[in-house]
Amino acid sequence: MKKYTSIPDFFRKYIGGKPETGTEILSVEANKVISELSDDYFVQAQKDITDMVNILKKARRVKQEKRFQLLREDFFLHVHDMKGQGTTFGYPLLSDLGKVACDYLRHKTEVSLADLDYLSLLVADIQTVLDKKLVGKGGRLGTEIKKRWIKDNR
Repeated sequence: MKKYTSIPDFFRKYIGGKPETGTEILSVEANKVISELSDDYFVQAQKDITDMVNILKKARRVKQEKRFQLLREDFFLHVHDMKGQGTTFGYPLLSDLGKVACDYLRHKTEVSLADLDYLSLLVADIQTVLDKKLVGKGGRLGTEIKKRWIKDNR
């Protein structure tokens, strides 16, 4: 049976079609908007990674107090965005890795050079997720990356 999308829902019941619910209509519209924004998200995520790499480099050259500020304010902002948006745009591994970075920094009162090494390795894996376009679980490589950073407590 042909679905008549241009016919108002009021008449659909008379031609054998089931009227769409408000939730279904909103869901279709939301998915269309997210799909249109996906390319923009990928570009923005790449920019975020470039910014994070630059922040980490700069943090190695500044005094301890400034290093802490750079990481807790500037770096944290980028990984927090990744944590919040990755899954929405098909990259749940980015959300997971962003959470690792946020959790790592959340209770720090200072940032050491060893912390910068740790975060640099994490950012390298975040870059890999984007470079290889590891959507969803990311296959075998995604599983390897996740095992490096996320300890399963089951």
